[in-house]
Amino acid sequence: RAAFYECSSLKEITIPNSVTSIEKSAFNATGLINFSFPSKITNITASSVYNCPSLESITIPKSVTTIEYSACFHNKALKTVRIYATKPPTITNGNAIFNGNILSDCILEVPRGCGSTYYNSTGWNFYYITEIK
Repeated sequence: RAAFYECSSLKEITIPNSVTSIEKSAFNATGLINFSFPSKITNITASSVYNCPSLESITIPKSVTTIEYSACFHNKALKTVRIYATKPPTITNGNAIFNGNILSDCILEVPRGCGSTYYNSTGWNFYYITEIK
């Protein structure tokens, strides 16, 4: 838990694809600019990437089936969330996974043909949803 909590000097990290879980609050208040969840992860835990003032992009692999409440909460610089899952992951314990972000300035990128599915799904309340080409 909270492995890199308040490590503001952490600007980038490459997590091996062999990693299957990231503990709650692991990357809270870090200096990360871009963050990609590893390709074998199925659940994104609460507050995984929370309150990172420089974080501009988050990439979520197609393997993710659940995202816990406030997983990517309060990242004010967030510009892009790219997700490869064709079915929107289930959001547990509420629907506020991206709250606290300025979603009017953030683009949700989804697989081709999935834009309306995400638009109509609870918790994916982005103003801009585009499909990955």
